[in-house]
Amino acid sequence: MGTKIESVKINYEGEKEINTPNLDSKKWEVEIDYINDYIGLNLSAAEIIKCFQKCRMEAKRSKKKGYLDIYVPAFRGDIMHPVDFTEEVAIGYGYSNLPKTIREGCVGEYHPIQSFSNKIRTIMIGAGYLEVLNFILTNSEKQFDYMKQIYDESKLIQIANPVSKEYDTTRTSILPKLLETIRYNRSEEKPIRIFEVGDIILLSKEEETGAKREIHLSATSYHEDADFTEIRSTLDFIMTALGLYDKYEIKAGKNPSYISGRYGDIYVNGDKVGEIGEIHPEVLLNFKLEFPVAGLELNLQKLL
Repeated sequence: MGTKIESVKINYEGEKEINTPNLDSKKWEVEIDYINDYIGLNLSAAEIIKCFQKCRMEAKRSKKKGYLDIYVPAFRGDIMHPVDFTEEVAIGYGYSNLPKTIREGCVGEYHPIQSFSNKIRTIMIGAGYLEVLNFILTNSEKQFDYMKQIYDESKLIQIANPVSKEYDTTRTSILPKLLETIRYNRSEEKPIRIFEVGDIILLSKEEETGAKREIHLSATSYHEDADFTEIRSTLDFIMTALGLYDKYEIKAGKNPSYISGRYGDIYVNGDKVGEIGEIHPEVLLNFKLEFPVAGLELNLQKLL
């Protein structure tokens, strides 16, 4: 048993006849050297044609020297670019038969900031923290109002026609997202110690796109005895692991998101790299949290 797909002829009044669906094969013209260069082979035209036939494609020499005419069946909607034909030849030739070589050029490796971020993740896990991942998109109210921060919408990235009000801007710090994560998990066993290494987005006139990306680390501890001493010991652990213990200091400062007198700016070699402290009770109430939270946030790019 089997089936056969056929076209039908449609006559529109005052218009030409239309045959649908169009089951004719589509002709492509592809250079032989282009295929060989992509897959690292030196196949003849006849050998390439044989590979196409194995993939149920008709191919023949083109009138144009060095090219092949390839006829793509109507059911192959995945063919959109000449590079797709290199994959078909590779399949017909057999992936297991392809030579195992490294093309000229460099061997891929992690970007330095990515390697550094992975190192920070290892350090934080060693400190007893659990990694979480949150969206870069966020809500202006939770990012600023909940944190008692004054902001000007004209100086923030605003999402045009957001699908949800929950995602109308990009985060400028990670800490609010961690507090939101704790909120949704506040019934879990205490203490809850979590961290995130991720992107924040800031407006920048110097950048071609009008915005710049920074990699931050933020960590929080949530339980009935969470305090500045605990989060300070975590910071000491981080700086010791990075070999920066003798190069960093904490200077008293003011930040409405934190309790006055229990907040400090973090400096390394005289440059501000982050902030640390106990979260203000009003902020805790905004996030419906019952216990104290101690937290920190570091700009990792300034620690490289």
